[in-house]
Amino acid sequence: MPLTAWSAGLDTGDPDIDEQHRDLFQLHAGALASARAGDAAATRSALQRLLEETRRHFAFEEEMMASSGYGPREAHAGDHAAFLRDLGALVSEAGREASSPLVRLWLESRCDAWWKYHVRSADAALVAHFASAVTAPRSSAK
Repeated sequence: MPLTAWSAGLDTGDPDIDEQHRDLFQLHAGALASARAGDAAATRSALQRLLEETRRHFAFEEEMMASSGYGPREAHAGDHAAFLRDLGALVSEAGREASSPLVRLWLESRCDAWWKYHVRSADAALVAHFASAVTAPRSSAK
């Protein structure tokens, strides 16, 4: 699968979460394309938007975890916090040199791999938890 590509294998079965994931993958692809093209302004803008939307998505999931009594929510939220620290550091690096090899490498490997692993493992388990409930909790933070 090409970098940043979405595939049906990444669907969790929750329409809201899947839509948000697809949007995040598109933002990631845009940031990577800008970095590869050497467009510093577009890279900075795309990374900032990716950071904001990632924060919003994680808050959505964490609200759903809390409202549903999801047992491993602290570990899942910890994964989110660690990724946000890394993404924040990347945004800072892009502020200094948006098309640096470090920015490209992070987008090409770390970001892509983390999302795919997280979606297939932690998010799949979360959605399975929702499916086992009578009614999956819905957040207003969509």
